[in-house]
Amino acid sequence: MQKFLYKIILLILFFLCNCSSSAVSDESCIKPRRIKFKRTKLGSNFIGVKSSLYFIDIKGYSASVFFDFFAESEDKFFITLNFGGGYINAKNEDKTFISNEYFIPVSGHLIYGDNSYFDFGIGASYFITRKIIDPYFYIGYRFQPSIGGLSFKAGAEMLIDRLKIGNLEAQKIGLIGITFSIGYSF
Repeated sequence: MQKFLYKIILLILFFLCNCSSSAVSDESCIKPRRIKFKRTKLGSNFIGVKSSLYFIDIKGYSASVFFDFFAESEDKFFITLNFGGGYINAKNEDKTFISNEYFIPVSGHLIYGDNSYFDFGIGASYFITRKIIDPYFYIGYRFQPSIGGLSFKAGAEMLIDRLKIGNLEAQKIGLIGITFSIGYSF
């Protein structure tokens, strides 16, 4: 209990010393300072359709609709959040894995650039029929004008898939393919 009280007292003393310094104004002690991030106004939301073609190990396709919005921005770095819904049809050559189901993807993207961006994303998809969540990674290019309008994304996607064979559950790189998205930013 004494250690806890000492920590509280030290914290209060530190706060008072920082606020009483002549170099710091009174307002800076009251208002929390925000790091350099600011919200982007125009062109920060992106609604579109996405199509993916998988061709390594497991072959198939997926189609989805999504909503993507800028969560934070600083100069040329942006953080976006993305969610939507879609359908996937995929199977491997020996047909031990077949997927015809709906899914709900949620992801976060780190993008870099002005109007044309390098885009790296990480997320997860909830597959409704199998009731599992599989992570995925995305790397690609995004064209999204800051004033809004027609926008698109193109890249590669890798899905880490969970397989259940009898009582054994394993994870492996399940789907690798190319993706293309087109939509409207506002």
